[in-house]
Amino acid sequence: MEGNKRQEPMTMPESKRQKTLTSLSDEEMAPATPSDVDMQDANENNVEKGIIDTLDASKIKIALEECKILVIGAGGLGCEILKNLALTGFKQIHVIDMDTIDLSNLNRQFLFRKKDIGKSKAMVAAEFVMSRVPGVQVTPYFGKIQDKDDEYYKQFQLIICGLDSVEARRWINAKIIEMVDEDDMEHTWKPLIDGGTEGFKGQARIILPTITSCYECSLDMLSKPTTFPICTIANTPRLPEHCIEWASVLEWPRVWGSKKYDTDNPEDINWLYQQALTRAKQFNITGVTYSLTQGVVKNIIPAIASTNAIIAASCCNEAYKLATCVAPHLNNYMMYTGDAGVYTYTFEHQKKPECPVCGNESKTAELDKDTTVSQLIEYLAERSDTQLKKPSLRTATKSIYMQAPKALNQATLPNLDKLLSEFVSEGEYITVTDAALPVSLQLKITWKNA
Repeated sequence: MEGNKRQEPMTMPESKRQKTLTSLSDEEMAPATPSDVDMQDANENNVEKGIIDTLDASKIKIALEECKILVIGAGGLGCEILKNLALTGFKQIHVIDMDTIDLSNLNRQFLFRKKDIGKSKAMVAAEFVMSRVPGVQVTPYFGKIQDKDDEYYKQFQLIICGLDSVEARRWINAKIIEMVDEDDMEHTWKPLIDGGTEGFKGQARIILPTITSCYECSLDMLSKPTTFPICTIANTPRLPEHCIEWASVLEWPRVWGSKKYDTDNPEDINWLYQQALTRAKQFNITGVTYSLTQGVVKNIIPAIASTNAIIAASCCNEAYKLATCVAPHLNNYMMYTGDAGVYTYTFEHQKKPECPVCGNESKTAELDKDTTVSQLIEYLAERSDTQLKKPSLRTATKSIYMQAPKALNQATLPNLDKLLSEFVSEGEYITVTDAALPVSLQLKITWKNA
């Protein structure tokens, strides 16, 4: 793996550190006395040596109080993060979450109670934290991160993600990089701390826009969702998951046509559960439950409270260091493997020049010359570093296949069975857009044995 070798600690450019990691201007700070300057020099030397300042220093308290921080997600990780930030001393916290509280959340999302079921996670979490930690202001938003514009995100000094959605992570990652304006770094350069858990495993990382690797750079590290062959789920199901896949992949479109089920709608999940349960009985299969149905269609991996606590603690520790500059921050990726013991591994994940978000080179696809347009679409879905769902394809002069609008989709639909070579030549570029990809991707086409 790239970046596994030991390297010198990365230091953030001083100008960017000063502009983004504290909201105190020169005018707002008291005039420096010789003793202040000496203390500052000593502190900088300590930071370089890895020695943190005293935790009760007044300047640390001020930095935490002045730092406005955004938490994205108020679920298993989000609850831990909100609690940690408030108890650490952060006073200005905002939280975004589009989900409502479900009974299954209560075993680990400790800011919620049974009376809160059906309510907004962000709203309830904000009220709970403020009721327990005097002086902290938590501002909630019940909705999607895509609802907010650049001006909203520019108000924060730090952003922490506690998401369970790859699509949402890709979107906010692209947003913070897209926002960077070299002429206005103070308002546009926002460090992102990302945490994620998967059973007994987890990761925490720091993304410094345009400096470190971004989330898109590490897309190929993600484990692919479990899939089942269509022939198995249609003819010879053996597992409760097969029955659920049958209900969602085959039975739902047969009954409801082009209507898409909503994984956050209890009525839709219940319909799938009932259909899967009926099919399971036909084949004498046990184990189909509502929660399993929800887990399969949403690709949910069972959450473990201790893993959430460890990863949230790591994220908040990095937020503290970035906000106060008392110690070097993580460089830049930490992995936790709780199934092998209490074990963590830290390494510097390298930037990828061909990353569509932070890189400056295009990706290359080496294909057989008899590849069809539909096969290219399947290739982009399977490729670990793109993982696209419904890509649209076009060149500089023509549309090859477009998902939308409907009229253009109908016009390009016959192209799916045509050879890709009818539209592009060796070395030409295809522009790929997809709902899962927050930016367009330039794909250079080359032919094998050309």
